[in-house]
Amino acid sequence: MSKLKVLVANDVYLPLKDGVVNCMRNYLINYPSDEVEACAFFPSCPKDYVIRDEEYEKITYNSFKIPFSSGAQFGLSRAIEKSIRKNLYNRQFDIIHVHDPFGIAKCLLDYAHEKNIPIVSTYHTNYIYIFKKIFKLGIIWKPYIKKLGKRYSQMDEVFAGTEATYKQLMQYDFNGKCSILPFGTFFKKDENREYYNKRGKEIFAIDDDKKVFCFVGRIVESKRVQESLKALKILKDKGRKFVFLVAGEGNYLNSLKAFAKKLELEEDVLFLNKVSDEDLKCVYASSDMLLFPSILDNFALVKVEAASFRTPGLYIEGSNTAYGTTDNVDAFHCKDSPEAIAEKADYVFTNPSLVQQVGENALENLVITWKEATEILVKNYRRIIDEHGKEKN
Repeated sequence: MSKLKVLVANDVYLPLKDGVVNCMRNYLINYPSDEVEACAFFPSCPKDYVIRDEEYEKITYNSFKIPFSSGAQFGLSRAIEKSIRKNLYNRQFDIIHVHDPFGIAKCLLDYAHEKNIPIVSTYHTNYIYIFKKIFKLGIIWKPYIKKLGKRYSQMDEVFAGTEATYKQLMQYDFNGKCSILPFGTFFKKDENREYYNKRGKEIFAIDDDKKVFCFVGRIVESKRVQESLKALKILKDKGRKFVFLVAGEGNYLNSLKAFAKKLELEEDVLFLNKVSDEDLKCVYASSDMLLFPSILDNFALVKVEAASFRTPGLYIEGSNTAYGTTDNVDAFHCKDSPEAIAEKADYVFTNPSLVQQVGENALENLVITWKEATEILVKNYRRIIDEHGKEKN
């Protein structure tokens, strides 16, 4: 079987560590070395940042730092086009995979069509939610959404994490082909929860008489960690003893800290900022429940990560994060209110046996490794390349 030459691209990359970057990077480091020769195309990194231990080829284009974005670098279309002409035009790739629908997708669509290379994209983000919040009026944001839908429709195929995500993509007036592909976790299915639980309690100085909740992700307003704080305030007023581990960085961090102080939760919330992969294991394993009230995320990789440590997640019912899970079976669902979040979060005190069983079920039902997810992706690459070749002929 011949090796596939794959160009993988995004408008942002490391040192930013959001779900999209995490997905792209984990595909890159998990491509089977005997099947795929990968090249990553992304904005140049800050001068003081070096991508280490990443064996795939890297081609960058000039970029600038986006203010208040926790290190995100972004390149204008002309910088992307210049790099394509300089670095890619004399190369031959079997397939191109882009991870967002903006400048990089526009430029690489032109390149792919000119070179007659199949091009695919993964649909990650609920841009309808974002544009509605920014522009308010439909007369302003709806044309943007249709423009993105047209761009997605120009791809040979789009990948979505769930059927719910695909249905959301249809709201863009998308009329292309879409396949459902799972996202994974870099943790093992049999991670030693007991070891990392004990280590985490020591590192984070958590008393044995306290229950532990966690949040992992970018600290931005749209993740709605503030709703979890409101719920935890309700629990504290009931006399519950707990620690809330908040792991991540973002432009909402200082506001979130101030809000925790306003709610008199500063002694109960531990802001960890950026954590290493080893410490992240401790966060999940130390926690009784992941609180993730986001309605922006289309999949939320953290639900798979937490499940690797038998830690169940609490999600807003009807959200894409909750999709694919069952309330009180392998996750917890609740209405979108602090009171509802508090009611389900209180299970760690009132029904710990159910919480433990749901965590066990989450491990069994939700966890797939990035290695397994990437193998599925590569099989789809080969199918799409074959279909593209037949259409060409």
